[in-house]
Amino acid sequence: MLEQVILDGRPGTPMPPWRRFLSPADARWIVEKLQEGFPNAAN
Repeated sequence: MLEQVILDGRPGTPMPPWRRFLSPADARWIVEKLQEGFPNAAN
């Protein structure tokens, strides 16, 4: 679900589509990092 939002955006909101610039694997990586607490997660 979150991967799709990253790739396709959300109409009527400030979230633009990023599919032109990111692959599905890139979107999955972003979701994983967000779920880990990025950018506030301790390394």
